[in-house]
Amino acid sequence: MLQGNATFKTFQIKVTNRSFAITGEETFTSELGTMDWSNIYNNDDPNMQYTYFTTAMSKLIDKHFPLKTIRMNYNTIRNSWITPGINRSIKKKTSYAELN
Repeated sequence: MLQGNATFKTFQIKVTNRSFAITGEETFTSELGTMDWSNIYNNDDPNMQYTYFTTAMSKLIDKHFPLKTIRMNYNTIRNSWITPGINRSIKKKTSYAELN
């Protein structure tokens, strides 16, 4: 429970994730079907096969599902029971308190 003069500090955090849009999925599967896998089939060393495979897949995933970084405001005091409505009320109350 918060007591006394509790302050809510808001700061920005960066969140990085991939966008798995349907158009990216279609082009990904299309290009996956046309990839040249001869580097894997013609090599007898399993370590090199693994390296070729992971490199090819990483490039393909990065091309069709690029990483995107967004900035989000984050309150230091977070509780699962705080709804967006309660959060708006807290921000409004805090802004009124800063005016005094």
